[in-house]
Amino acid sequence: MPKKSPNEIDGVVLSLHEKYWRAMLEGEKNLEVRKSMPSDFQELVSRDGFMRCYVYVTGPRGKVRGFFDCTKIIYSDKPKDILCAGKTFLTAKEIHDYGTGRNGFLYAWSVENVRKYDKPLSLDVFGMSKPPLSWGYCYL
Repeated sequence: MPKKSPNEIDGVVLSLHEKYWRAMLEGEKNLEVRKSMPSDFQELVSRDGFMRCYVYVTGPRGKVRGFFDCTKIIYSDKPKDILCAGKTFLTAKEIHDYGTGRNGFLYAWSVENVRKYDKPLSLDVFGMSKPPLSWGYCYL
């Protein structure tokens, strides 16, 4: 599929383990650590005031269980900076073992306005046939 313009992007779907989704819902996690970030992040935030992040919870019955809004992304080549930036729900060892992205950075996505769906949604609602390895654009 050809890349669409930021005006056509409705957000991203990202894959999470159940324990991290629960931590977001309970307010124990306000940063989501990733090895990359959307290149259109600034355009999405400028357009909507946030980037909507739909959460696909992995597992045998994987579904999109809800969403959060991201208004800023902190990046650093020093894992300690990411740990000090907020509640990642990760230990220093876990962040170290996770490593960094191709460019040597880690990205901490802000987690705000977390909402759980009453009924989980399938990926086809978001134009996807399989879950993203990390995250992927969605077009509703």
